Amino acid sequence: MAFCQPQVFTIGVCPASSILSGRLALGLAAHDVRQPRGDAHRDAENLQLPMMGARTLVDMMILEKIGDLGGFKEKLKELEKEGFVGSSSLEALYSALEVGNAAAHRGHAATESEVQAVMDIVETMLQSIYVFPDLAQNLRKTTPPRIPRPQGS
Repeated sequence: MAFCQPQVFTIGVCPASSILSGRLALGLAAHDVRQPRGDAHRDAENLQLPMMGARTLVDMMILEKIGDLGGFKEKLKELEKEGFVGSSSLEALYSALEVGNAAAHRGHAATESEVQAVMDIVETMLQSIYVFPDLAQNLRKTTPPRIPRPQGS
């Protein structure tokens, strides 16, 4: 199927027609919807894509670690139960995922500071699952043990 040009949104012909209908139903102006998305990755002001990507990264990690268990709330609770995230990180991760959901499903464009916050949360979560365990193991191997004090000293 050829790339759908913005002016050729015809119901039943272009997969973007349902997106167009949904966005129009949400009350977005037609000129916002009809912007070509083909070069969106080159648009420095498009802050929806990084949020969708962050959400997808988290979802891929969840699928790898615990499988597909339903909605994000259930998946996050299982991540906590399995020890992949702590309770204090759970709310931050859920908030970051909600920004991605809003970008993907409601056309929300996060601010630059919100994008940075989401990226920080997701990056820290991914590092804590994939990077920090190996770093900690290597540190334990290379750190000399503590010498016990003689009793009575």
